[in-house]
Amino acid sequence: MCATIRQTFDLLKLPALDRAQIRHYLHRQQRLHSPGVYRLFCASAIEARARRSDPSTGEFLGLTRSLQGHWDKDFFFLQLSAPRFGAAEAASEGGIGVTAEEDRLKEMLSGVNKLRPRFLVMVGDLTHSTPSDGAVFNTQVEAVRKAMARVSDTIPVVYCPGVRDVGAVPTPETLRAYRSRFGADYFGFWYGGMRGIVINSSLLISPSGAPEEAARQETWLTEEIEQSKLLSLIHI
Repeated sequence: MCATIRQTFDLLKLPALDRAQIRHYLHRQQRLHSPGVYRLFCASAIEARARRSDPSTGEFLGLTRSLQGHWDKDFFFLQLSAPRFGAAEAASEGGIGVTAEEDRLKEMLSGVNKLRPRFLVMVGDLTHSTPSDGAVFNTQVEAVRKAMARVSDTIPVVYCPGVRDVGAVPTPETLRAYRSRFGADYFGFWYGGMRGIVINSSLLISPSGAPEEAARQETWLTEEIEQSKLLSLIHI
């Protein structure tokens, strides 16, 4: 009789340095973005689906120039905006519930999974509350992350923050909180030879709460524009 023994390996139990080395190797081999692989480095499926853009590099996992810098065939993507979890309940009852918006978003995401776009852009406002609302805001944010985890793992979700997601006047604290939940608040990505740019417009409009962050975004955006000019000359 032959018995099969199945063993599971938990990467999260490894020391941080070992995890970083494995992650770096998989990234260099262009395997880190593969469905199910990145999930091994995250505490939950929700975390794995929400944080694909890297604040330290300004890039999106799997949507890099080396992988997606050239056009292969026509493609389409979808954009959803302002689910504003908690808006209906706040207007009618003054509560913090998210049932109405969650049901609506789940219905939309079912359609997204059927249409199979190459990627999905989700633009804020994600919640009705703002960071200053504390526990109410946190409840609504987690509900958004949980709902968005329903998107197929083969469809990258590109988040773009709204004013309610980082505050009308962003601060280092609100930006750190956003990045810990959704990844970078400004970054670039490639798909099919197209360069996409995500900007934190709140930092552009009201930079006074986080002037250093606003300056970094401005420098990054200037460099992106200069690089695009060079690329356009190369392809002429």
